[in-house]
Amino acid sequence: MSRTVLVIGEPDDRHVTEVAGLLAARGVRPLLFDFVRQPVIGGWLTWTLGDGRAGAAVNVDGEWVDLDDVDAVWWRVKLVEGTGVLTRGGSMPDFALREWFAVLDSLEHLAPAARWTNRRSASSVARLKPVQLRVATEVGLAVPRTLVSNDPGELADFSASSSVYKVLTWYYRHPNEMIFTSEVRPGDVLADPDAVRMAPCLLQERVAKDHELRVTVVGQETVAVRIDSQHHPDARVDWRRAQHDLGYRAQYAYPQLAALVCQFCFWQWGTHGIRPDVVGWFARDGLVPLCWAHLELAQRYGMEPRRLLPADDIELELRETYAIDPLVRW
Repeated sequence: MSRTVLVIGEPDDRHVTEVAGLLAARGVRPLLFDFVRQPVIGGWLTWTLGDGRAGAAVNVDGEWVDLDDVDAVWWRVKLVEGTGVLTRGGSMPDFALREWFAVLDSLEHLAPAARWTNRRSASSVARLKPVQLRVATEVGLAVPRTLVSNDPGELADFSASSSVYKVLTWYYRHPNEMIFTSEVRPGDVLADPDAVRMAPCLLQERVAKDHELRVTVVGQETVAVRIDSQHHPDARVDWRRAQHDLGYRAQYAYPQLAALVCQFCFWQWGTHGIRPDVVGWFARDGLVPLCWAHLELAQRYGMEPRRLLPADDIELELRETYAIDPLVRW
């Protein structure tokens, strides 16, 4: 029986469709639960409690699936421009949205055996920016000088040096109103002190940067993407202002540091060695990439590989796993 993954998100999200396709290719059944458009596509959820029993099920494409039969849940609700949660205000008013989240945030308790990415209870704490900054400091990361306050005087004094304002949560109003990270000066604070007193503001010392890094951690694997934000004048403070105009490339993470280069060629010529056509797996199951010439030498001296795998297949597997093209083409 195939495994089932419940994806809570929208089909317009390309990340959802790509992951769902990869899951299906591996024999896993993805169920996309789109609660935003459920009146149209029939995505319903039912939870019953009584007579000493409890049960929950979701309806996807006309089929009811018991949550006890779900092996994993991927929470992919993105409150960003273009998603129905924000753009379909008429069909999903604030009250209805809060009602949905009251149930969806309970799903990890209704399906306790399922593996979550990520558990809502953990995410609710992890997404708190003050907690993020405190943890970053505790693990030894360099954090710019930071002030969170609703005292206009303190904020004005802090902003006397180069600083930026960041929202603690998010702000977006359809169709195109959003608060980005912005430079702030004492005059900005003192111009409307009553507005500053309404809620805490987060100011940080502005630090000159060369580029941005967006790092994704899945289990023990880390994948980083470099964003060349400083090449675009509108993106130098906040790269999201021009995110569709920027260049992205893999950076600093496995497997980018493990391009398939024949190990003997590398010893002889460095990183400009020959990309092999064959990959050999030897006695201890270590990955030893060899070009044809060095493979023949290995076989001549009795170093017979247990099996051979085409390098193109390895490259395809890496690309599917990490959704990038990590191998250097010489």
